[in-house]
Amino acid sequence: MRSLLIAGAAGLLVGLLAHQLGMALVVLGLVLVVVAALLTLTVIGAVVGIPLLLVGAVGIAFGVASASGAVPALLLGTLVGLVVYLRLRSREENAVVG
Repeated sequence: MRSLLIAGAAGLLVGLLAHQLGMALVVLGLVLVVVAALLTLTVIGAVVGIPLLLVGAVGIAFGVASASGAVPALLLGTLVGLVVYLRLRSREENAVVG
């Protein structure tokens, strides 16, 4: 339940940001791509860097398209919420209970 709430909040925040600030989304996407590229230089960072690279690339694409309306913002919010949920869910399943 906790991961679902966090994913919903992340998706809502990204969707609202994309709807209001399309150009800021492009800049944020570029920053995410740079951070992801730096993280993928290490083996451990590649686990986080590759999904972050994909989210950044999609953010750039939807940021460019968000000037035309709310549909790209809604799609991006849904996509980010889904990615966050899946990452948190897999982390909870792989957690060592001790």
